[in-house]
Amino acid sequence: MKIELEMGTTLEESTQEDIDYVETHFREGDRLEHESLGGASTSIDEFEQCWTVRHDGKIIGFCGVAIPDGTTVLGPERFLCYMSCTNADKVKMAYVKMSRKVMQEIVARTRPWVNTFLSLPNKEYVGSVIWHERVLKMDRLCPVRFRGHDFVLFKTTRSEVLK
Repeated sequence: MKIELEMGTTLEESTQEDIDYVETHFREGDRLEHESLGGASTSIDEFEQCWTVRHDGKIIGFCGVAIPDGTTVLGPERFLCYMSCTNADKVKMAYVKMSRKVMQEIVARTRPWVNTFLSLPNKEYVGSVIWHERVLKMDRLCPVRFRGHDFVLFKTTRSEVLK
């Protein structure tokens, strides 16, 4: 399935090759986040659904929707794992401008009983923390220390994203 958005941005259901491409070409901050969470190769099977974001046909990132540990498919929360690669740096304005629209499309396609969406950027990746607040308009919940690294837990709801 391919979803055509504005400004040359598309969403497609991810393949393992898409995820591998992003991880091979991580932006430096995304690499930091990934490594602070263990750094292992991400399997598409870790996600309930995963979308590849493209701009003018080039992969700029992926957004995986994951069921939080300790919950089930019937739970009302999901984690959004949005990772980007160096191609995003070449189209920064379009990337930022389309980020909220990408999130709206993904949230709209998540199971209807899911109402809360969480994200956990590394505190050292200041650009990502600011992006979560200003662009994605997520609410900062609290600091989280995990595996010796500091993160910031963000939350939003389906109704906030889709309004």
